[in-house]
Amino acid sequence: MNKKLSRLIEQGRFSKHSFRRWLPLLKDYYFLKRSNEEIPWTQIKERAKHAASRIGSDFYSAALNKQQKYLEVRFDCHPGSAFFALYVMVLQQLRFAERHGLIPIVNIDYRHNYYFDTNKNINFWENYFEPIGGRLSTEIKDLHRDDPKSVTFLDPELQKSLYLGEGDDIPIEYNERTQLWWQRQRQMGAELTAKYVRIKPHILAEMEQFYSNHMKEKRVLGVHLRGTEKIVKHDGTLHDVDPFFLVINQPAEYFPVVDCYLTKYPESLIFVATDQTQFLDEFKERYGDRVLFTSACRSSDEQGVFKRSGKGYLSGVEVLVDCLLLAKCDFLIKCQSNVGEVAVFFNPELPVIDVMYPVELQMEQWGLDYRM
Repeated sequence: MNKKLSRLIEQGRFSKHSFRRWLPLLKDYYFLKRSNEEIPWTQIKERAKHAASRIGSDFYSAALNKQQKYLEVRFDCHPGSAFFALYVMVLQQLRFAERHGLIPIVNIDYRHNYYFDTNKNINFWENYFEPIGGRLSTEIKDLHRDDPKSVTFLDPELQKSLYLGEGDDIPIEYNERTQLWWQRQRQMGAELTAKYVRIKPHILAEMEQFYSNHMKEKRVLGVHLRGTEKIVKHDGTLHDVDPFFLVINQPAEYFPVVDCYLTKYPESLIFVATDQTQFLDEFKERYGDRVLFTSACRSSDEQGVFKRSGKGYLSGVEVLVDCLLLAKCDFLIKCQSNVGEVAVFFNPELPVIDVMYPVELQMEQWGLDYRM
């Protein structure tokens, strides 16, 4: 589409005239359908409702920045995003707000995410975390009413383009640049987490109870394995990413590293966080009573554990508790997943090995004697 025409259409998104508001939404719907996006009409209805409630506002613009004071942290793309993908996206927008002198208010208030629950707050964030800076998402309405131009939010395309690391592409080859990329992402993620994130007390209490009963005063190796929906999208097609990131790392890829760790620390227990029943079973078969795990819901086939049932709150609690327990371990072996990655945000001193990269090079860093 011609850029000039596209911009003219976009200018009507928050217009007082419903016809002008619907033009950019219909454009969005066309592109969502063309890209085989999931539940496109549901997404458009949610965006339409938001646009109608923000008449007079606009997407963030550097030219208008002096007028724009509050950043409404939203997420209007990737409806299939899992819990910690949403978490990282919030951190990315918090970083954006810091860079541009905006006051962030998290308001992820759509009903098509996997963690929406009819019995809970519609704002995903406030079901699990305290409001950022003490500002409830409901304040947005009053701020908008007082001065619509003071409230801004990011264009969906800009939301998707933000990163915590240096540069836009996660490195594939394992070298010094790769180490620095992950180091920078983890440093930034840890800083933002420490500054902004406060977990709800009852969720912390659930985690602490498991920790006290099973892990306290013991050496524990944390392991995160991801299966189920990582490769295939809702329509059966592969995710449009480098094939490197579509690999599901099997338990057998973890075992040599686990065995080396147990050789050095034979008294260690193993906390296993996974969404795949078979992966947990393989660990229990190999390591027996050493294996610790929560009662989280898991999948035993290719179907993901995520369901849009309107009762997704508990799924969020389960994965958050698993992540916090991984952060309490003495060492972490992870795969390409935000669950293990965010565990390092909660504990930036946590030694970590990522099995998607050559493990022998990483083990040398931590003084582990690698043998197949």
